Amino acid sequence: MRCFTNDDLGFVQLDNAEFDGSSLYSDFEFDCDRLTSTARVEEIPLDNLRLYPNPVGDVLYIESESQEEGILYNQQSQQVAVYNNTGSLDMSALSSGIYFLKVGQQVRKVVKI
Repeated sequence: MRCFTNDDLGFVQLDNAEFDGSSLYSDFEFDCDRLTSTARVEEIPLDNLRLYPNPVGDVLYIESESQEEGILYNQQSQQVAVYNNTGSLDMSALSSGIYFLKVGQQVRKVVKI
């Protein structure tokens, strides 16, 4: 973990010793004394979620080991469809663009043409 510290001039020093022993300077501030925790990214097990064809015209076929329903979101994070674990999702009424399908803990990008 790298920590930033303020010097007397209001600049911030980044100790970059883990890479090459040098230091970098930036004009933003970060208070290391108030640091209370760090984020840890856990590995999410994959359940072999498979979408095809992608890009999709009208019907997206979905293969998943998950028994959970899925939600299709547009780029504005609005829910536009629900996948009921039926093996396919009719996207014919949707406009062309990029969508995101979330099934369980997995999210996949879907391109509608």
